[in-house]
Amino acid sequence: MMVLSEQNIQKISFIYSVIAVGLLTFSIGALFISQQIKTLDQELVKTETEFFNRQRQVLKHDIETTIKRIDSRRISMEKIQRTQMQRRVANVITTVEHMQKRLASELDQSVVQRAIIESLRPHLSNDEGGTIFIMDLSGAVILSPPLEEATVLGGILNQGSIISSRFISAVTEKKRTYLTIEPAGAAQQNGEGAPTVYYGTLFEPYGWLVGSALSDDALKSLARTRITRDLRNSFRDEGNSYHFIYQLHDLDGGAEFATMLMNKNRPDLVGKKISDEHLDSRGKPFRKEFMQGIRDIGEAFVIYWYQKMDGTGEGRKLSYFKHYPQWNWVVARGVHLDSLDEMLALKKEAIKKQLIDDSLKLLLIFLAALALTLLVAYQFSKGLRNIFKRYHSVEQQQRQELEELNKTLEQQSHTDALTAIYNRAFFNRQLDYEMKRAGRYDTPLSLIMLDIDHFKIINDHQGHLVGDEILVELTRLTSDNVRQSDFFARWGGEEFVILTPGVELAHALDMAEKLRILVETHQFPLNNRITCSFGVSEFQVGEVEKTLLQRVDNALYRAKEGGRNRVVSLS
Repeated sequence: MMVLSEQNIQKISFIYSVIAVGLLTFSIGALFISQQIKTLDQELVKTETEFFNRQRQVLKHDIETTIKRIDSRRISMEKIQRTQMQRRVANVITTVEHMQKRLASELDQSVVQRAIIESLRPHLSNDEGGTIFIMDLSGAVILSPPLEEATVLGGILNQGSIISSRFISAVTEKKRTYLTIEPAGAAQQNGEGAPTVYYGTLFEPYGWLVGSALSDDALKSLARTRITRDLRNSFRDEGNSYHFIYQLHDLDGGAEFATMLMNKNRPDLVGKKISDEHLDSRGKPFRKEFMQGIRDIGEAFVIYWYQKMDGTGEGRKLSYFKHYPQWNWVVARGVHLDSLDEMLALKKEAIKKQLIDDSLKLLLIFLAALALTLLVAYQFSKGLRNIFKRYHSVEQQQRQELEELNKTLEQQSHTDALTAIYNRAFFNRQLDYEMKRAGRYDTPLSLIMLDIDHFKIINDHQGHLVGDEILVELTRLTSDNVRQSDFFARWGGEEFVILTPGVELAHALDMAEKLRILVETHQFPLNNRITCSFGVSEFQVGEVEKTLLQRVDNALYRAKEGGRNRVVSLS
């Protein structure tokens, strides 16, 4: 009996066909699964990369906006300090004039002058308005605090000194003027000391020079103190992000390279000197890393690890640090990456489980293909197609989840969390766009800035929850009474802005007045009655954002100074 009979050949052919079909099917399936694994891994990497890029943009824009705000406030505060010096001198002149008129008819002039000097003596020193002094046109000192109490006066009290002569000459020529004197002698050569700002007014009836002096360091110190306090009050770090500020002492780093000025996430470090040797939970010297970036390019992004406060393990942070050289600050914002890590971990676990399950199914199908007929092989192929469909379904579902996550992140990037209107970052982008469009097509564009009057009193007496309810109600009231084409956004705290494309200044004033009356007559939560002050200005072709914002902020300031609950415009 022949071994290679026709029947045997058919059996062998059938068996080899089944084996060939099974091997081919399994190979295709394995290749597809490996490709799916690669695609899903690439999706995870892409998701993480896009998330980091988006967070970097948000952090950098936020810190750059914060630094612009600090710089604007610094310049404004220094101007205010100079104005306070001028006001103090003006108050002294007013006192001198009043006493002269009141006593001149009753007493001898020398007696009147001595009475004036004695009445002014207790009021010579003031941190914010400078130190008051009086001299005559020869440089002789008529009135000043003891030099040990007012070292800022320095050489100006030395009759015949260069400083005294320059001051007398400047005030005599202009009647009233500012004069800045740089440190002299060894102090100047060694880079020590600070410039002194003087302001003086000539009181001609007596030939007196009434002046005020304040060191430039004192000016800056007052500005830094107030701006730091304002930042602590204005930053509303919520959820997974927070702001912090370092005062650098040594740009090269070291054991006490900086002092923590502000950090709501680590209040225990505020006011303390810190070391760049500090390590994160995985032994990484992240402070050295960001300081290297500060030295090289003035900024740095750093990812580092920390132990969670609830004891659930480690977490990651992404922080952006930027140098503010005017005050040698490092201004930073950090964001926790828990949401990204959790999302990636869940996706990886789901993919791993799915792949294990499908691999077991493929093995069973392959073994069955060796024993069954071509029909079973066909069913095996059909089963593979079903598996492929499931993979596509999972992939589509994951893609939709990624798209929804991206939409949520995008929505959060331009919406204020409390009021659900546009936030400052989105408004700044829209302002830039509208200013360019208005300049290109020569169309009007106006800006309204409003601020709730005495809002701090509501927060202090009724609590921040009531304050938040009032902010939400004011947002709803305003949104219902502006045009759909207007851009209404929260500027910060209790300040809001309305950008009105196509609206001239006169119409914008009418809009602001209408809103002012609506707010004044509206009944807010817990029967609160509030008012708002409004600043209004119109875009001038060729100007930059900062100029328009500064002008409308000045208008709002005048509305506040003018008694509040009013509309003031500047053009």
